[in-house]
Amino acid sequence: HRLTTQSEMRTVWLLLAVAVATTAAASVRDKRQADFDGDEFETRADRLSAQILSMEDELESKVGNTDDDLRRLQSLEHRLDKFAGGTCPVGEFQCGGLSIQCVDDLEVCDGIEDCDNGADEYTTTCTNPAGAGSRWTGAPIYDECTNFRPTEVTLVINSNTRLDWFPVRVQVKATLMERAVGKDSNIIVSLPTVGNYNYANRLMLLDPPEKDRLGMVVDFDTGNDETAYLYIAKEAQGTRCALFVLYRE
Repeated sequence: HRLTTQSEMRTVWLLLAVAVATTAAASVRDKRQADFDGDEFETRADRLSAQILSMEDELESKVGNTDDDLRRLQSLEHRLDKFAGGTCPVGEFQCGGLSIQCVDDLEVCDGIEDCDNGADEYTTTCTNPAGAGSRWTGAPIYDECTNFRPTEVTLVINSNTRLDWFPVRVQVKATLMERAVGKDSNIIVSLPTVGNYNYANRLMLLDPPEKDRLGMVVDFDTGNDETAYLYIAKEAQGTRCALFVLYRE
């Protein structure tokens, strides 16, 4: 049977990418079950990374570089890079691919390609998933520190500003709405805050909106642009003490 539509071809390549990711997960299980050496594990990871890169090239040539497809494959590649253990120091961006190359966070999305493969200037790298007007709602996974103990939160992105002279960060104005449902009450608290989004690590840092000095770290590096992890963190220590899983409305 011959594939005749872009949609069919795109589906096949995405399924292959998922299969590679599944193989990667199986390799982790294998590593736990059998004590083979690190060199062998690293070789397997390199082979898997090469397969994803090859599929990405095929997709680009055959299905017209659609943003959704490339974003999925580049996300899989990025997650495989993290799985393989080739991470960069804090404050640096991992270019990905077969060679482990790191560039400074401040060189990501500045308009100049610093990675050999250009990953620091990919459209998928330099797209802010939390655009102005977006709303993200979710429930707590755990909460060990907030006073209000919300049963639901909504993060509203009011505005984004990207300065020409400092394009590597996005200045953000946002509002966190906390909702607590009790036996006889339904209370909503609205907390305005400001912060910035970092393209290199896909983190949004938001200042503490209250006197308790609990700030927020919103992690968009989830492999799905419709999902984010909102951590509440103690400003002084940086300790994360609550987690909410958010979904784009």
